[in-house]
Amino acid sequence: MDAADPGGSTRRKRRAVAWGAAATIVVIAAGFAYLYKPQPALSPPVASPTAEPVGFTDDLMFTDFTSSEVAWALHYPTRAPQITEGQFWISRTVDGGRHWQVRFKGKRTSGAFSPATIRFFDKDHGLAFLGDSPPQFLSTTNGGANWQSVLVPSSVEDPQRTQIAFGDASHGWVLDRAVDGQPLLYETRDGGYLWKRLADPPAGAQALFPRRTAEVWIGWHGTGPLRVYLSIDSGHSWQLREIPYPASVSNASTGAWATFVQLLPGTGVVVTAYCDCTRDGGAYVWTSFDGGATWRIVPPYPGSSQFFGRVAFQDGLHWWLVFDQKLQRSSDAGQTWTQVSDQLPGWRIFPTSVDAQHAWALITESGAPDLRVHGLATTSDAGLHWTRVTVPISS
Repeated sequence: MDAADPGGSTRRKRRAVAWGAAATIVVIAAGFAYLYKPQPALSPPVASPTAEPVGFTDDLMFTDFTSSEVAWALHYPTRAPQITEGQFWISRTVDGGRHWQVRFKGKRTSGAFSPATIRFFDKDHGLAFLGDSPPQFLSTTNGGANWQSVLVPSSVEDPQRTQIAFGDASHGWVLDRAVDGQPLLYETRDGGYLWKRLADPPAGAQALFPRRTAEVWIGWHGTGPLRVYLSIDSGHSWQLREIPYPASVSNASTGAWATFVQLLPGTGVVVTAYCDCTRDGGAYVWTSFDGGATWRIVPPYPGSSQFFGRVAFQDGLHWWLVFDQKLQRSSDAGQTWTQVSDQLPGWRIFPTSVDAQHAWALITESGAPDLRVHGLATTSDAGLHWTRVTVPISS
């Protein structure tokens, strides 16, 4: 996913949308519930480990990091001449990024750019989605050795406006938007073969964030009281969770706000809100550890107005902030920070923690003219040192 520089409020808003979409799988939703049967199993070519590893790519690359050694990537070219061939790849590393194997190679159905995602729930069960038109939705039950094409409900023309998110390999939700703007919601309990229309979610719902099978959060966009919504019954009903505006915001009712949810390990959540109506661009962060009953605002991060992508969550309380060659750590959910190092490499680092010591990171070179050019790095000492690893090759 493209990284973004710190900058004005418009840049921050675009960055929020980009990173918020990273939490969801984007697909088309339907006007009715349909029963789809699994399609014939696809037999992907499985390649040998990459012969000539590379460290950077300008492909669009969507990743899932399942352990310190295992990661998956769905990737496709964004430039000629490869883009004209319309192909995409699913690749896996089992040795911490030293080598990658192609586990599936497919043909795209449209477009130079489409949102995509890949998600693995254990070593065998995974899902991949490419938001082309029509969209492609694939599932595997044997670690990527074989993939099945799963049809999804479809009734809108633009799959990039619709979102799907899964709590596990079976339970998922599609959030669609009707012509009049009213959000529509669909549920599956069998991995996407049967979709059931649920009661419409609240107005302004814009993104789904499920934790397992019953707890689902929805981000929001609109005016009025700042809010998110929580369901504890798999999206069948919704509870309003209002968030207090910061004391420094005096004109909150004059602009449209957008809220995005990040799920912390365990039970906590982080909500980030953006609005161009405030003097500083409107980037504010709150935490809740009681299902949204109470909220605590998080002070501005040291040296950085960015949030999405720059913080790794080791657990609910222990966070890492990687910015401007500095590593900051917090043991109280971002209330206070301690600088651990100012000797990090000169990369833009967007980390994802997998345990107390290990993390992966998407990186871009500082000063790179095109932020699509990116690579991967890993750490085994809680972010103190980072090592560049290879990226999968689209060829």
